Amino acid sequence: MKSPVAAFGALIVLVLAIAFANTVVGGFSFRAMAIHIGAMFGTIMAFNVWFRIWPAQQKIISAVKAGTPPDANLVALAGTRSKHNTFLSIPLIWLMLENHNT
Repeated sequence: MKSPVAAFGALIVLVLAIAFANTVVGGFSFRAMAIHIGAMFGTIMAFNVWFRIWPAQQKIISAVKAGTPPDANLVALAGTRSKHNTFLSIPLIWLMLENHNT
């Protein structure tokens, strides 16, 4: 999506749909639903690091060592995915800690 606001809205709708499916359809407790969504966020973050950020950084570092400017698309991709991981880390931490309070 080109619009960050639209992407954020779509993400909220998707997470709410998953939470609804887990609790109402699947019969999960709140704690189980929080663990499931936290695991989903953690999986997304791990995928971003392993398959998007690190490969792009390796190509960027190789280009800099070779004395050529790195591809701007790779720099933007790595930066955007890193920003996504930063934004997902706060809800992930909350979901991990919330399970100890219920």
